[in-house]
Amino acid sequence: MEGFTPAEQAIQQAAPEPRASWFGDVRRILDIAELHPELPHPWIIIDRVRFRIPGYGPSVLRDFDAAEAVLSAALHVTFTPPAEPDDLGSYVIEAALPGGTALTVEAPAGAVAEERVTGQTVTDVVEWVRRVAEADEATAPAGTDVAA
Repeated sequence: MEGFTPAEQAIQQAAPEPRASWFGDVRRILDIAELHPELPHPWIIIDRVRFRIPGYGPSVLRDFDAAEAVLSAALHVTFTPPAEPDDLGSYVIEAALPGGTALTVEAPAGAVAEERVTGQTVTDVVEWVRRVAEADEATAPAGTDVAA
């Protein structure tokens, strides 16, 4: 396991409980963030570490590319690009850390990506409407007029 400290190798080889793996992932992220002040502060939550690059303009694209390069090299991970921006209009690339924690780098989609039309499709517009059961004399509640 090249690129990992002896302590990290021991954690990975011992098949630790998830909490220990998460702490190992977070420690590596914090070490990298400390050594690379060009990275934004990481947002650390239970299942993910987020690096959010705010704003618009050419500097956002440079910062996004730099964050991807630094984190990829330092953590030995490969980021996966999304098919489209998320619901909030962010372009989010994601990688998995050795302990199972997700790592994302995020920026406004318009600042780091562009939309390209690669084809056209035709889809049906479908609406689901609840059916109404027809009552018959055998299943109708007592006192119900089924002839009506």
